[in-house]
Amino acid sequence: MKKSVFRLCLGGCAAVLGLGHSQPPVPSELQPARELLNQSEQINLADAIEATLRNNPQLLAAVETIRARRSLLASEQRRWSPTAGFFTYSESTPLLGQYFETDIISYPQGSDESSTYEFNNYSLGSLGLQVSWSFLEPTRQPAINRSNSLLKAEQFTFDVIARSIVLDTQISYYELQENQRLIQIYEKIYERNLRQLDIIEEQFRGGLLHIGDVSQQKTLLLSQLTELDGFYRSQLQIASDLARIMGRPPGSSVIPAELSSNDFANWELSLPQTIDEGLALREEIRLSLAEAEADDWEARRLLNLYLPVLSLTANGYATYSEGIIDGPIGTSNSGDRGNSTDTDLAIGLGFNWNFFDGGVQTARAAANRSLAKAQRQKAQQERDRVGNQIRRSYSSYLTSRLALPQSQEALETAREAVNVASARYAAGVGDITTVVQATELLGDAAEQNKSLRLIYRNAIAELYRYSAQWPKPFQPQIRALMKSRTTDP
Repeated sequence: MKKSVFRLCLGGCAAVLGLGHSQPPVPSELQPARELLNQSEQINLADAIEATLRNNPQLLAAVETIRARRSLLASEQRRWSPTAGFFTYSESTPLLGQYFETDIISYPQGSDESSTYEFNNYSLGSLGLQVSWSFLEPTRQPAINRSNSLLKAEQFTFDVIARSIVLDTQISYYELQENQRLIQIYEKIYERNLRQLDIIEEQFRGGLLHIGDVSQQKTLLLSQLTELDGFYRSQLQIASDLARIMGRPPGSSVIPAELSSNDFANWELSLPQTIDEGLALREEIRLSLAEAEADDWEARRLLNLYLPVLSLTANGYATYSEGIIDGPIGTSNSGDRGNSTDTDLAIGLGFNWNFFDGGVQTARAAANRSLAKAQRQKAQQERDRVGNQIRRSYSSYLTSRLALPQSQEALETAREAVNVASARYAAGVGDITTVVQATELLGDAAEQNKSLRLIYRNAIAELYRYSAQWPKPFQPQIRALMKSRTTDP
Protein backbone atom coordinates (compact mmCIF):
# COMPACT_ATOMS: atom_id res chain seq x y z
CA MET A 1 0.00 0.00 0.00
CA LYS A 2 1.22 3.45 -0.85
CA LYS A 3 1.87 5.75 2.02
CA SER A 4 -0.24 8.90 1.87
CA VAL A 5 0.26 12.08 3.82
CA PHE A 6 -2.36 14.51 5.05
CA ARG A 7 -0.70 17.96 5.23
CA LEU A 8 -2.11 20.80 7.28
CA CYS A 9 -1.17 24.19 5.88
CA LEU A 10 -0.32 25.95 9.11
CA GLY A 11 2.90 27.58 7.97
CA GLY A 12 1.51 31.08 7.51
CA CYS A 13 -0.30 31.11 10.82
CA ALA A 14 2.71 29.62 12.59
CA ALA A 15 4.93 32.41 11.31
CA VAL A 16 2.52 35.13 12.41
CA LEU A 17 1.82 33.60 15.82
CA GLY A 18 5.40 32.62 16.60
CA LEU A 19 5.32 28.83 16.37
CA GLY A 20 9.04 28.28 16.04
CA HIS A 21 11.54 26.84 18.48
CA SER A 22 12.26 30.25 20.00
CA GLN A 23 10.12 30.95 23.04
CA PRO A 24 8.35 34.32 23.37
CA PRO A 25 8.63 36.30 26.58
CA VAL A 26 6.53 34.64 29.25
CA PRO A 27 4.47 36.63 31.78
CA SER A 28 6.46 37.07 34.98
CA GLU A 29 3.73 35.27 36.93
CA LEU A 30 4.36 32.11 34.86
CA GLN A 31 8.16 32.30 34.77
CA PRO A 32 8.61 29.71 37.59
CA ALA A 33 6.38 27.26 35.70
CA ARG A 34 8.39 27.69 32.50
CA GLU A 35 11.68 27.31 34.36
CA LEU A 36 10.43 24.10 35.95
CA LEU A 37 9.28 22.84 32.57
CA ASN A 38 12.62 23.73 30.97
CA GLN A 39 14.38 21.51 33.51
CA SER A 40 12.68 18.50 31.94
CA GLU A 41 14.53 15.98 29.82
CA GLN A 42 13.96 16.57 26.10
CA ILE A 43 13.50 13.55 23.86
CA ASN A 44 12.11 12.61 20.46
CA LEU A 45 9.24 10.16 20.07
CA ALA A 46 11.32 7.23 18.79
CA ASP A 47 13.65 7.43 21.79
CA ALA A 48 10.70 7.84 24.14
CA ILE A 49 9.11 4.62 22.83
CA GLU A 50 12.42 2.77 23.11
CA ALA A 51 12.92 3.97 26.69
CA THR A 52 9.38 2.87 27.55
CA LEU A 53 9.93 -0.64 26.21
CA ARG A 54 13.28 -0.92 27.99
CA ASN A 55 12.48 0.58 31.38
CA ASN A 56 8.75 0.50 32.11
CA PRO A 57 8.38 -1.40 35.44
CA GLN A 58 5.09 -3.00 34.45
CA LEU A 59 6.66 -4.45 31.32
CA LEU A 60 9.77 -5.60 33.20
CA ALA A 61 7.51 -7.39 35.69
CA ALA A 62 5.77 -9.13 32.78
CA VAL A 63 9.17 -10.28 31.46
CA GLU A 64 9.99 -11.90 34.80
CA THR A 65 6.57 -13.55 34.92
CA ILE A 66 7.23 -15.10 31.50
CA ARG A 67 10.55 -16.45 32.75
CA ALA A 68 8.81 -17.90 35.79
CA ARG A 69 6.23 -19.61 33.56
CA ARG A 70 9.01 -21.06 31.41
CA SER A 71 10.64 -22.52 34.51
CA LEU A 72 7.33 -23.99 35.68
CA LEU A 73 6.80 -25.56 32.25
CA ALA A 74 10.30 -27.05 32.40
CA SER A 75 9.57 -28.50 35.83
CA GLU A 76 6.44 -30.24 34.51
CA GLN A 77 8.27 -31.57 31.44
CA ARG A 78 11.00 -33.04 33.65
CA ARG A 79 8.46 -35.29 35.29
CA TRP A 80 9.16 -37.62 32.35
CA SER A 81 12.63 -38.25 33.78
CA PRO A 82 13.31 -41.05 36.27
CA THR A 83 14.02 -40.22 39.89
CA ALA A 84 16.92 -41.52 41.96
CA GLY A 85 17.87 -41.20 45.60
CA PHE A 86 20.12 -42.65 48.28
CA PHE A 87 18.88 -43.97 51.63
CA THR A 88 20.13 -45.87 54.68
CA TYR A 89 19.00 -49.43 55.27
CA SER A 90 17.25 -48.75 58.58
CA GLU A 91 17.42 -46.53 61.64
CA SER A 92 19.63 -49.08 63.42
CA THR A 93 22.10 -49.19 60.54
CA PRO A 94 23.23 -45.63 59.82
CA LEU A 95 25.35 -44.52 56.91
CA LEU A 96 28.47 -44.67 59.14
CA GLY A 97 28.54 -45.63 62.82
CA GLN A 98 30.01 -47.66 65.66
CA TYR A 99 28.16 -50.45 67.45
CA PHE A 100 28.74 -51.24 71.14
CA GLU A 101 27.12 -54.07 73.14
CA THR A 102 27.99 -55.88 76.37
CA ASP A 103 26.37 -59.22 77.18
CA ILE A 104 26.84 -60.51 80.77
CA ILE A 105 24.84 -63.52 81.95
CA SER A 106 25.59 -65.09 85.37
CA TYR A 107 24.02 -68.39 86.52
CA PRO A 108 23.87 -69.75 90.10
CA GLN A 109 26.51 -72.22 91.24
CA GLY A 110 25.54 -75.75 90.43
CA SER A 111 23.60 -74.69 87.34
CA ASP A 112 24.13 -76.64 84.17
CA GLU A 113 24.44 -73.35 82.24
CA SER A 114 27.74 -71.54 82.03
CA SER A 115 27.97 -67.83 82.62
CA THR A 116 28.58 -65.54 79.62
CA TYR A 117 30.84 -62.47 79.54
CA GLU A 118 30.92 -61.12 75.97
CA PHE A 119 30.91 -57.80 74.18
CA ASN A 120 30.59 -56.43 70.61
CA ASN A 121 32.50 -53.44 69.27
CA TYR A 122 32.48 -52.97 65.53
CA SER A 123 32.08 -50.34 62.84
CA LEU A 124 29.06 -50.53 60.60
CA GLY A 125 27.50 -48.71 57.68
CA SER A 126 24.75 -49.02 55.11
CA LEU A 127 23.73 -47.32 51.88
CA GLY A 128 20.85 -47.91 49.52
CA LEU A 129 19.91 -46.56 46.09
CA GLN A 130 16.40 -46.34 44.67
CA VAL A 131 15.70 -45.59 41.00
CA SER A 132 12.11 -45.18 39.84
CA TRP A 133 10.44 -44.21 36.56
CA SER A 134 6.71 -43.67 36.26
CA PHE A 135 6.24 -44.56 32.60
CA LEU A 136 2.45 -44.41 32.81
CA GLU A 137 1.29 -41.35 34.76
CA PRO A 138 -1.99 -39.99 33.35
CA THR A 139 -1.73 -36.59 35.10
CA ARG A 140 1.67 -35.71 33.67
CA GLN A 141 0.86 -34.64 30.09
CA PRO A 142 -2.24 -32.59 31.04
CA ALA A 143 -0.07 -30.75 33.59
CA ILE A 144 2.53 -30.04 30.89
CA ASN A 145 -0.14 -28.80 28.48
CA ARG A 146 -1.65 -26.58 31.17
CA SER A 147 1.73 -24.99 31.93
CA ASN A 148 2.30 -24.42 28.22
CA SER A 149 -1.08 -22.68 27.89
CA LEU A 150 -0.33 -20.49 30.90
CA LEU A 151 3.03 -19.55 29.36
CA LYS A 152 1.26 -18.49 26.16
CA ALA A 153 -1.20 -16.47 28.25
CA GLU A 154 1.67 -14.63 29.96
CA GLN A 155 3.28 -13.90 26.60
CA PHE A 156 -0.01 -12.42 25.37
CA THR A 157 -0.20 -10.39 28.58
CA PHE A 158 3.27 -9.04 27.85
CA ASP A 159 2.17 -7.98 24.36
CA VAL A 160 -0.95 -6.30 25.75
CA ILE A 161 1.11 -4.30 28.24
CA ALA A 162 3.69 -3.36 25.59
CA ARG A 163 1.07 -2.14 23.11
CA SER A 164 -0.77 -0.19 25.81
CA ILE A 165 2.30 1.62 27.13
CA VAL A 166 3.44 2.47 23.60
CA LEU A 167 0.01 4.02 23.02
CA ASP A 168 0.22 5.86 26.36
CA THR A 169 3.65 7.18 25.35
CA GLN A 170 2.33 8.43 22.01
CA ILE A 171 -0.75 10.08 23.50
CA SER A 172 1.25 11.85 26.23
CA TYR A 173 3.90 12.93 23.73
CA TYR A 174 1.33 14.27 21.26
CA GLU A 175 -0.52 16.18 23.97
CA LEU A 176 2.71 17.77 25.16
CA GLN A 177 3.51 18.84 21.60
CA GLU A 178 0.09 20.30 20.92
CA ASN A 179 -0.05 22.00 24.32
CA GLN A 180 3.32 23.61 23.65
CA ARG A 181 2.06 24.87 20.29
CA LEU A 182 -1.01 26.33 21.98
CA ILE A 183 1.08 27.90 24.75
CA GLN A 184 3.23 29.66 22.18
CA ILE A 185 0.14 30.98 20.38
CA TYR A 186 -1.32 32.31 23.63
CA GLU A 187 1.97 33.84 24.74
CA LYS A 188 2.22 35.70 21.44
CA ILE A 189 -1.36 36.92 21.85
CA TYR A 190 -0.64 37.91 25.45
CA GLU A 191 2.53 39.77 24.44
CA ARG A 192 0.63 41.66 21.74
CA ASN A 193 -2.24 42.57 24.06
CA LEU A 194 0.18 43.67 26.76
CA ARG A 195 1.70 46.17 24.33
CA GLN A 196 -1.83 47.22 23.39
CA LEU A 197 -2.60 47.84 27.07
CA ASP A 198 0.41 50.16 27.37
CA ILE A 199 -0.91 52.20 24.43
CA ILE A 200 -4.45 52.28 25.84
CA GLU A 201 -3.25 53.40 29.26
CA GLU A 202 -1.15 56.14 27.64
CA GLN A 203 -4.19 57.30 25.67
CA PHE A 204 -6.30 57.18 28.83
CA ARG A 205 -3.82 59.39 30.67
CA GLY A 206 -4.00 61.80 27.72
CA GLY A 207 -7.77 61.93 28.00
CA LEU A 208 -8.39 60.22 24.68
CA LEU A 209 -10.06 57.09 26.16
CA HIS A 210 -12.27 56.34 29.11
CA ILE A 211 -11.64 53.90 31.96
CA GLY A 212 -13.90 51.26 30.39
CA ASP A 213 -11.44 50.72 27.55
CA VAL A 214 -8.62 50.15 30.03
CA SER A 215 -10.73 47.77 32.12
CA GLN A 216 -11.70 45.66 29.12
CA GLN A 217 -8.10 45.26 28.03
CA LYS A 218 -6.97 44.37 31.56
CA THR A 219 -9.80 41.84 31.87
CA LEU A 220 -8.71 40.26 28.59
CA LEU A 221 -5.11 39.98 29.80
CA LEU A 222 -6.14 38.46 33.12
CA SER A 223 -8.30 35.92 31.30
CA GLN A 224 -5.42 34.99 29.01
CA LEU A 225 -3.08 34.72 31.99
CA THR A 226 -5.50 32.29 33.63
CA GLU A 227 -5.63 30.24 30.43
CA LEU A 228 -1.85 30.14 30.22
CA ASP A 229 -1.62 29.09 33.85
CA GLY A 230 -3.90 26.13 33.10
CA PHE A 231 -1.85 25.19 30.02
CA TYR A 232 1.41 25.21 31.99
CA ARG A 233 -0.14 23.21 34.82
CA SER A 234 -1.38 20.60 32.35
CA GLN A 235 2.00 20.54 30.62
CA LEU A 236 3.86 19.91 33.88
CA GLN A 237 1.50 17.10 34.85
CA ILE A 238 1.69 15.35 31.48
CA ALA A 239 5.50 15.70 31.41
CA SER A 240 5.60 13.91 34.76
CA ASP A 241 3.22 11.21 33.49
CA LEU A 242 5.38 10.61 30.42
CA ALA A 243 8.48 10.20 32.60
CA ARG A 244 6.63 7.64 34.72
CA ILE A 245 5.54 5.66 31.64
CA MET A 246 9.13 5.68 30.36
CA GLY A 247 10.43 4.33 33.66
CA ARG A 248 12.47 7.41 34.49
CA PRO A 249 13.53 7.99 38.14
CA PRO A 250 10.83 9.26 40.52
CA GLY A 251 10.24 12.99 40.24
CA SER A 252 11.47 13.19 36.63
CA SER A 253 9.71 14.93 33.78
CA VAL A 254 10.09 14.58 30.02
CA ILE A 255 9.03 16.91 27.21
CA PRO A 256 9.26 16.63 23.41
CA ALA A 257 12.47 17.80 21.78
CA GLU A 258 10.56 19.31 18.86
CA LEU A 259 7.19 20.83 18.04
CA SER A 260 4.63 18.75 16.21
CA SER A 261 4.94 18.43 12.46
CA ASN A 262 2.22 19.54 10.08
CA ASP A 263 2.53 16.28 8.13
CA PHE A 264 0.10 13.68 9.42
CA ALA A 265 -0.04 10.21 7.88
CA ASN A 266 -3.37 8.77 6.78
CA TRP A 267 -4.75 5.46 8.01
CA GLU A 268 -4.37 3.10 5.07
CA LEU A 269 -6.95 0.40 5.88
CA SER A 270 -10.71 0.58 5.55
CA LEU A 271 -12.91 0.12 8.60
CA PRO A 272 -13.79 -3.56 7.81
CA GLN A 273 -10.13 -4.36 7.13
CA THR A 274 -9.08 -2.74 10.40
CA ILE A 275 -11.70 -4.68 12.36
CA ASP A 276 -10.62 -7.94 10.71
CA GLU A 277 -7.00 -7.22 11.67
CA GLY A 278 -8.00 -6.53 15.25
CA LEU A 279 -10.13 -9.66 15.59
CA ALA A 280 -7.36 -11.82 14.14
CA LEU A 281 -4.43 -10.35 16.07
CA ARG A 282 -5.58 -8.77 19.33
CA GLU A 283 -3.76 -10.44 22.20
CA GLU A 284 -6.61 -9.83 24.66
CA ILE A 285 -8.76 -12.33 22.72
CA ARG A 286 -5.96 -14.88 22.46
CA LEU A 287 -5.13 -14.39 26.14
CA SER A 288 -8.64 -15.38 27.23
CA LEU A 289 -8.60 -18.41 24.92
CA ALA A 290 -5.21 -19.52 26.28
CA GLU A 291 -6.51 -19.27 29.85
CA ALA A 292 -9.61 -21.26 28.85
CA GLU A 293 -7.34 -23.92 27.39
CA ALA A 294 -5.34 -24.03 30.63
CA ASP A 295 -8.53 -24.56 32.65
CA ASP A 296 -9.58 -27.40 30.34
CA TRP A 297 -6.22 -29.13 30.81
CA GLU A 298 -6.45 -28.70 34.57
CA ALA A 299 -9.87 -30.37 34.52
CA ARG A 300 -8.38 -33.27 32.56
CA ARG A 301 -5.48 -33.56 35.01
CA LEU A 302 -7.85 -33.74 37.98
CA LEU A 303 -9.96 -36.49 36.37
CA ASN A 304 -6.83 -38.45 35.48
CA LEU A 305 -5.99 -38.69 39.18
CA TYR A 306 -8.51 -41.56 39.24
CA LEU A 307 -6.37 -43.59 36.79
CA PRO A 308 -3.62 -46.01 37.85
CA VAL A 309 0.07 -45.11 37.82
CA LEU A 310 2.61 -47.69 36.65
CA SER A 311 6.32 -47.41 37.32
CA LEU A 312 9.56 -49.35 37.14
CA THR A 313 11.49 -49.37 40.40
CA ALA A 314 14.89 -50.71 41.40
CA ASN A 315 16.01 -50.83 45.05
CA GLY A 316 19.52 -51.88 46.00
CA TYR A 317 21.37 -51.60 49.29
CA ALA A 318 24.45 -52.87 51.08
CA THR A 319 25.42 -53.12 54.77
CA TYR A 320 28.93 -53.63 56.11
CA SER A 321 30.32 -54.25 59.60
CA GLU A 322 33.84 -54.91 60.91
CA GLY A 323 35.23 -55.31 64.44
CA ILE A 324 34.99 -57.53 67.53
CA ILE A 325 31.97 -59.72 67.45
CA ASP A 326 30.98 -61.73 70.56
CA GLY A 327 34.44 -61.31 72.11
CA PRO A 328 35.04 -62.48 75.72
CA ILE A 329 35.41 -59.80 78.34
CA GLY A 330 38.77 -59.58 80.08
CA THR A 331 40.77 -61.78 77.69
CA SER A 332 42.51 -61.31 74.40
CA ASN A 333 39.95 -60.92 71.61
CA SER A 334 42.16 -60.66 68.56
CA GLY A 335 40.72 -63.89 67.29
CA ASP A 336 37.20 -62.58 67.63
CA ARG A 337 37.57 -59.90 64.97
CA GLY A 338 35.44 -60.32 61.87
CA ASN A 339 33.45 -58.55 59.21
CA SER A 340 30.25 -59.07 57.31
CA THR A 341 28.77 -57.69 54.09
CA ASP A 342 25.14 -57.94 53.02
CA THR A 343 23.78 -56.76 49.64
CA ASP A 344 20.29 -56.81 48.24
CA LEU A 345 18.70 -55.79 44.91
CA ALA A 346 15.05 -55.71 43.91
CA ILE A 347 13.66 -54.72 40.50
CA GLY A 348 9.98 -54.68 39.74
CA LEU A 349 6.83 -53.01 38.49
CA GLY A 350 5.22 -50.42 40.75
CA PHE A 351 1.47 -49.91 40.83
CA ASN A 352 -0.66 -47.22 42.47
CA TRP A 353 -4.37 -46.65 41.89
CA ASN A 354 -6.52 -44.25 43.91
CA PHE A 355 -9.80 -44.92 42.14
CA PHE A 356 -12.24 -43.37 44.63
CA ASP A 357 -12.22 -40.25 46.80
CA GLY A 358 -15.92 -39.51 47.13
CA GLY A 359 -15.98 -37.35 43.98
CA VAL A 360 -13.67 -34.57 45.22
CA GLN A 361 -11.57 -34.38 42.06
CA THR A 362 -14.66 -34.71 39.86
CA ALA A 363 -16.17 -31.61 41.46
CA ARG A 364 -12.91 -29.70 41.06
CA ALA A 365 -12.73 -30.71 37.39
CA ALA A 366 -16.29 -29.47 36.85
CA ALA A 367 -15.31 -26.13 38.40
CA ASN A 368 -12.37 -25.79 36.00
CA ARG A 369 -14.55 -26.59 33.00
CA SER A 370 -16.92 -23.83 34.07
CA LEU A 371 -13.97 -21.45 34.39
CA ALA A 372 -12.92 -22.40 30.86
CA LYS A 373 -16.40 -21.53 29.56
CA ALA A 374 -16.23 -18.21 31.40
CA GLN A 375 -12.89 -17.41 29.73
CA ARG A 376 -14.37 -18.16 26.30
CA GLN A 377 -17.22 -15.79 27.05
CA LYS A 378 -14.62 -13.22 28.06
CA ALA A 379 -12.92 -13.77 24.70
CA GLN A 380 -16.22 -13.00 22.99
CA GLN A 381 -16.55 -9.89 25.12
CA GLU A 382 -13.07 -8.85 23.99
CA ARG A 383 -14.09 -9.36 20.35
CA ASP A 384 -17.04 -7.04 20.87
CA ARG A 385 -14.78 -4.51 22.57
CA VAL A 386 -12.26 -4.65 19.72
CA GLY A 387 -14.95 -3.82 17.20
CA ASN A 388 -16.23 -0.98 19.36
CA GLN A 389 -12.77 0.50 19.95
CA ILE A 390 -11.83 0.40 16.28
CA ARG A 391 -15.11 1.92 15.13
CA ARG A 392 -14.86 4.74 17.67
CA SER A 393 -11.26 5.56 16.75
CA TYR A 394 -11.98 5.27 13.03
CA SER A 395 -14.91 7.66 13.43
CA SER A 396 -12.68 10.13 15.28
CA TYR A 397 -10.10 9.81 12.53
CA LEU A 398 -12.59 10.49 9.74
CA THR A 399 -14.42 13.36 11.42
CA SER A 400 -11.26 15.13 12.58
CA ARG A 401 -9.70 14.69 9.15
CA LEU A 402 -12.68 16.41 7.57
CA ALA A 403 -12.85 19.14 10.23
CA LEU A 404 -9.15 20.05 10.32
CA PRO A 405 -9.15 22.18 7.12
CA GLN A 406 -12.18 24.12 8.40
CA SER A 407 -10.47 24.54 11.75
CA GLN A 408 -7.36 25.84 10.03
CA GLU A 409 -9.43 28.28 8.00
CA ALA A 410 -11.22 29.44 11.16
CA LEU A 411 -7.86 30.04 12.84
CA GLU A 412 -6.59 32.13 9.94
CA THR A 413 -9.88 34.04 9.75
CA ALA A 414 -9.72 34.78 13.48
CA ARG A 415 -6.16 36.03 13.08
CA GLU A 416 -7.24 38.35 10.27
CA ALA A 417 -10.14 39.56 12.38
CA VAL A 418 -7.76 40.52 15.19
CA ASN A 419 -5.51 42.37 12.75
CA VAL A 420 -8.45 44.27 11.22
CA ALA A 421 -10.03 45.11 14.59
CA SER A 422 -6.69 46.32 15.96
CA ALA A 423 -6.03 48.43 12.86
CA ARG A 424 -9.50 50.00 13.00
CA TYR A 425 -9.10 50.74 16.68
CA ALA A 426 -5.68 52.32 16.09
CA ALA A 427 -7.22 54.46 13.33
CA GLY A 428 -9.95 55.65 15.68
CA VAL A 429 -12.84 54.07 13.77
CA GLY A 430 -13.29 51.01 16.01
CA ASP A 431 -13.71 50.28 19.69
CA ILE A 432 -11.82 48.17 22.19
CA THR A 433 -14.77 45.81 22.65
CA THR A 434 -14.40 44.60 19.07
CA VAL A 435 -10.67 44.02 19.61
CA VAL A 436 -11.33 42.07 22.80
CA GLN A 437 -13.99 39.91 21.16
CA ALA A 438 -11.79 39.22 18.14
CA THR A 439 -8.89 38.25 20.41
CA GLU A 440 -11.10 35.88 22.41
CA LEU A 441 -12.31 34.27 19.18
CA LEU A 442 -8.69 33.81 18.09
CA GLY A 443 -7.94 31.99 21.35
CA ASP A 444 -11.03 29.81 20.91
CA ALA A 445 -10.03 28.99 17.33
CA ALA A 446 -6.50 28.06 18.45
CA GLU A 447 -7.85 25.74 21.16
CA GLN A 448 -10.27 24.12 18.73
CA ASN A 449 -7.49 23.60 16.22
CA LYS A 450 -5.29 22.07 18.90
CA SER A 451 -8.11 19.76 19.97
CA LEU A 452 -8.75 18.54 16.42
CA ARG A 453 -5.05 17.99 15.74
CA LEU A 454 -4.80 15.95 18.92
CA ILE A 455 -7.94 13.93 18.13
CA TYR A 456 -6.57 13.12 14.68
CA ARG A 457 -3.12 12.08 15.90
CA ASN A 458 -4.52 10.07 18.81
CA ALA A 459 -6.99 8.32 16.51
CA ILE A 460 -4.15 7.13 14.25
CA ALA A 461 -2.20 5.87 17.28
CA GLU A 462 -5.31 4.11 18.63
CA LEU A 463 -6.03 2.43 15.30
CA TYR A 464 -2.54 0.92 15.35
CA ARG A 465 -3.08 -0.21 18.95
CA TYR A 466 -6.59 -1.60 18.51
CA SER A 467 -5.70 -3.50 15.32
CA ALA A 468 -2.65 -5.02 17.11
CA GLN A 469 -0.09 -3.35 14.85
CA TRP A 470 2.98 -1.40 15.84
CA PRO A 471 3.16 2.25 14.68
CA LYS A 472 4.56 2.10 11.16
CA PRO A 473 7.46 4.58 11.61
CA PHE A 474 8.79 2.55 14.56
CA GLN A 475 7.95 -1.05 13.58
CA PRO A 476 11.52 -2.41 13.02
CA GLN A 477 12.80 -0.76 16.19
CA ILE A 478 9.91 -2.04 18.33
CA ARG A 479 10.05 -5.60 16.96
CA ALA A 480 13.77 -5.85 17.69
CA LEU A 481 13.22 -4.58 21.23
CA MET A 482 10.29 -6.92 21.82
CA LYS A 483 12.33 -9.91 20.70
CA SER A 484 15.18 -8.98 23.02
CA ARG A 485 12.82 -8.53 25.98
CA THR A 486 11.13 -11.94 25.63
CA THR A 487 14.22 -14.04 24.86
CA ASP A 488 15.94 -15.68 27.79
CA PRO A 489 19.61 -14.69 28.19
